[in-house]
Amino acid sequence: MPIPLKTEKYAWLDLPWQKDDHDIYLPDAVLDSLFDAARPRVREAFEKHLDAQDGLSPLNRHRLLIPEPQLTLEQSFDLVIRAFDSFDPRLGAKARAVIADPSRWQLEKTDTGEAWGKNDDSPPGDGKPRNIIRYFHDGTISDPVYIAHELGHLMANDFAQDAGVDHQSAFHLNPSHLWETQGFFGQHVLYDYLMSGKEAPDLKKAATTHFIGQIARASYEWPALVAYIKYLRKERLPV
Repeated sequence: MPIPLKTEKYAWLDLPWQKDDHDIYLPDAVLDSLFDAARPRVREAFEKHLDAQDGLSPLNRHRLLIPEPQLTLEQSFDLVIRAFDSFDPRLGAKARAVIADPSRWQLEKTDTGEAWGKNDDSPPGDGKPRNIIRYFHDGTISDPVYIAHELGHLMANDFAQDAGVDHQSAFHLNPSHLWETQGFFGQHVLYDYLMSGKEAPDLKKAATTHFIGQIARASYEWPALVAYIKYLRKERLPV
């Protein structure tokens, strides 16, 4: 039986699901299933967040400051390649090729705890249009985590182009609700690799702490967002 495509319970008032031309929404049936599965685990996630002492502020969903171990940018790149190789050698080969190509990167140093990145279009006149990664590295565990995330975005676009879809169409045909799924796919490949203990113990500990902070952040955000939508719709929250 196909999944119903209606998004009524979680839709913004000014954007009915029938007019969602950019595929922002996931169907109610998908979100209901997600929340049913996640709700019993939220307390556990919060408790792990409160118990994590290294780099996570209790009840703070905004900042991940895990200063140890320190990593050079080259070490972070190598960790990402090994993680992707471990998951699938084809992904490892793609990561290796992108990391080795300086035209795919705009890199800057930033302060500890301030690492972030994004995918941009390549500059005009820079050959074939394609995604590049602008990344601000801080020398912590955040670097391999967020580099893997940005590679997930870039690879999705590259693979679409390899299949014959031009750059702009690859962006516009990619549903909005899939964008972060592609990024977090790469991020969780990296988490799984480091948390499984295939590298040094301090990397396992840092990756585990980072994972706890990232999952706790999501656990704070989705109830608040659902509550806000229901408030705007003047609906009662479940007790």
